[in-house]
This record gives sequence, C-alpha cells and structure tokens, in this order.
Amino acid sequence: MKKEILTGVLSVAMLSMGIVPAVASNNTDSNLSIEQEKQYVQVKMDKEGLSLLAGIKVDMGQYVSLGKDNLLHLDPKAKELIGEEAYSIFERGVENINNALTSGDYQIQNNQLVKTDLVHPQFSHEEFWWGISLQYNNRETKELASLCEEYSTDWALASAIAGLVPGGQSAAIAGAIMSWGNAKFAKKLNSKNEGRGVNVDIAWLPVVISIYGR
Repeated sequence: MKKEILTGVLSVAMLSMGIVPAVASNNTDSNLSIEQEKQYVQVKMDKEGLSLLAGIKVDMGQYVSLGKDNLLHLDPKAKELIGEEAYSIFERGVENINNALTSGDYQIQNNQLVKTDLVHPQFSHEEFWWGISLQYNNRETKELASLCEEYSTDWALASAIAGLVPGGQSAAIAGAIMSWGNAKFAKKLNSKNEGRGVNVDIAWLPVVISIYGR
C-alpha cells in the first residue's frame, strides 16, 4: 500500500527547536507498525453535512474571515445563499475554532491555526497521543476535494471541517489541513483515490498528513 506523506509547516519549527519527533520517516512505502497504528484515534466526520456543503457550490471564502482580533468571523449574508442548515455547520466550525483560540490551546501563526503546545512545547512525548485517522469512501473523497477546490481561502475550509467533525479534535484536524492548503490537499485526495476512497492519517511531532487509497 503506497502512502503519500507530506510534513506540515510545523515540522521545520519542531526540528529547529531541537525536538526529536516521535516518528519521522521519509519512506512513503513503509507501513506503520502495529504499535503505532494502535495509537491512532478514529474520528468520524458528519458525512451528511459534507454532502450538503459539497452540493451547494458557493465560495465561502468570501464569507469567513480572520479579523484583527485574531478570531474568525462569519458573514450572516451567507445564510441567504447556502441555507440555514449549511450555515449552522460554518457557525459551529467558527465557534469551535474561536473557542480553541480564546482558551489559548491554539494560536494564529503565519495566518494558520497552530496548537500552542507545538509552538511552545512544555510536554513529554507520552502526553501526546499519536494521531487521528479519517476514512472516506469514493463519493466522500470527491466531495471533500470539491470543497477544497471551491473555497478560495483556507479559513473557509477550516471552518467547514471544524463544523463537520464532532468532539475536541475539530481544531486539530482543521489546523493540520491548513498546513497543506486547500489546493494541495484537494490534489492529493484526487490522486490517491482509485475509486474506493482514501484514508487520511494525521500525526503529531512533527505534524504529518498521510493520504493513501483504501
């Protein structure tokens, strides 16, 4: 099984700080060990919500913005274009990201959402779980890639992702995908989908996203 592995922007910062990653490998053909795989947390996305957003075909990049207060803002005018149900997904995503920022767990670095502990590490490796894994079938992979291509800003996609992922991992997933950017993430989703969908694994120390066909 061939994997496409790309290290996010945080990996350079981590290495420059002298932090040894828990796992660092450039071998895209190597499989994760059994021990590492056990440390992945399976995260489910709201697939019905994903289909809803993918079918709207509205560039939400015009309606989600990062303000001078370093918080996200959602333009209420978007509700008239995408409908109340879709708007509520973005509303939830913006709220999740803003809560992560105001709590201090995350911060804005170079116009990206970054976990504070990864910028100012004060933890042992044992305090960090290995990563999270998401699975998409063929249709869902195409829908997610479509959102990436449709939205003109990374913050629009980050808000959508944060609104579609339940629980406390929404900001983590949104921030990791931002380290790639919308266009690159969409390209990898499409190139690795051979008709059966893809797995997306996101690991920390350093931030690495692995995309491979199912």
